[in-house]
Amino acid sequence: MENEIGKRIQEFRAKLGLNQGEFSREIKISQTTVSRVESGEKKPSKAFLNAMMVRYAVNPDWILTGEGAMFTRAEDYIIKGL
Repeated sequence: MENEIGKRIQEFRAKLGLNQGEFSREIKISQTTVSRVESGEKKPSKAFLNAMMVRYAVNPDWILTGEGAMFTRAEDYIIKGL
């Protein structure tokens, strides 16, 4: 089984020019967890996805399914009160 979620997170990090350590510090999730999610050993938790959404306005649906835009629309971000 391919690790599409991990690949999308890697793609997202690359777009921002962040290595795993920088990314993990920004979202306050351990680098080990980021590595395990990116490698497909572990699925991202709600806390992981929420941290990405709050810090970077990433679309969690895009991370999980590949559908939609990489980033959350400003209107959705505001509606959720973030």
